[in-house]
Amino acid sequence: MLKTIGLASIFVVGSALGLAGTASAVRLTSALTVGGSAASNVEAVRMHHRMHRMKHMRRGNPSARGWKKNF
Repeated sequence: MLKTIGLASIFVVGSALGLAGTASAVRLTSALTVGGSAASNVEAVRMHHRMHRMKHMRRGNPSARGWKKNF
């Protein structure tokens, strides 16, 4: 449980800073700890995709990379 909370906080910090590297690292780490944190892993992937969607939105043309298909 503590490990899951730690991962979650790391992920929140990473996405807040907008560091794709940190986000993907946390997503991989949470994917490795499958021992009951499957739900948090799904949530991490969902957050990760949401972050990328927002990047495309900020760029000014959301349709650039087909972001509606990819989340």
